[in-house]
Amino acid sequence: MTRTRDFFGPYRLTRLIRAGSTSEVWEAIEEHEQVRYALKILKESASNDRKEVASLKHEFTVGQDMQSSPRIIKVLEHRVANDRPFLVMELFSELNAKQALRRGPDSLAFMLREVIIQAAEGLYYMHTRNWIHLDIKPDNFLVSREGEVKLIDFTISEKKKTGLSKLMHRPPIRNWRPECLLPRLLAFLLPAPSVVAAAVTQVQTKSEHSLPPRQPPPRP
Repeated sequence: MTRTRDFFGPYRLTRLIRAGSTSEVWEAIEEHEQVRYALKILKESASNDRKEVASLKHEFTVGQDMQSSPRIIKVLEHRVANDRPFLVMELFSELNAKQALRRGPDSLAFMLREVIIQAAEGLYYMHTRNWIHLDIKPDNFLVSREGEVKLIDFTISEKKKTGLSKLMHRPPIRNWRPECLLPRLLAFLLPAPSVVAAAVTQVQTKSEHSLPPRQPPPRP
């Protein structure tokens, strides 16, 4: 890159973290405050694609609605520089659960219980905000070396549907509790059934003591 292209607005790109088909994630430094952030930048080939531009704006909209949870990556700004739209996000671990698992089960085994709890808490919080992620996979859970977890990538997330589900008197998404999400989440994160069963039991026990009483579905 030339010096001009090293900068996106006040942000100086320092390191490429990840590259996808339509976007790149860079570590960057805000030049005035010298604070590090992660920038998700549309590639030049996608910067004029209306669908990709709209998807990036949508991810910003979803992220802005979930700033209060420590289990969800903070999406701070949507900007355009060098004719390319980008998001400014908090900088967190570059390692996702899929990459961690590639190192072998032992890389997560010692902190497995907390990783699972935090992943479920992130999804649960999304549901309390009436959002559905729709792309749950190990790639979309960042995991730090200390075992802290954050949910990322809201490109295809949708608002909870009402209409038919309301007429059928189904429990609203806000009543989904972490232990209800765990079996599905664990199916993505872990290959061993015995480990899955043990983890579910541990997390259910903790959630029974840490969460408010289950609310019954509304009556018709």
